[in-house]
Amino acid sequence: MFKRFLILGLVVTAVLGFSSCNSSSSGGYSNTNPTAAPSNVPVQAGKVVSISNFAFDPASLTIKVGETVIWTNNDSVGHNIAISSLNLVSPTFAAGGTFSQMFNSAGTYDYSCGIHPSMKGTIVVQ
Repeated sequence: MFKRFLILGLVVTAVLGFSSCNSSSSGGYSNTNPTAAPSNVPVQAGKVVSISNFAFDPASLTIKVGETVIWTNNDSVGHNIAISSLNLVSPTFAAGGTFSQMFNSAGTYDYSCGIHPSMKGTIVVQ
């Protein structure tokens, strides 16, 4: 009788141990180094708007849905990008800095520099 319980206990332990080794909430993948960046991530590309002499160049830009706009600050002072229709204000970026925004919906997006409101531009997304 004791032998039967011992064998049954071994079988249950083996089955439970095997099933717990094969189940994972991450689908079997475990990232052992969560801070490592993937090496195959493409460099972001997009349409560029230059900020120079307190103006956006071009002042109006037409892009396709899903494209990214990259603003590059060529002034000697900090700027940011404020797009009220997206309820978005970028962090201030210094001379030589950039800010990028992907546009996923068609429409016309008027924007300005939140620091220098006389600086205005438009992104048309088709």
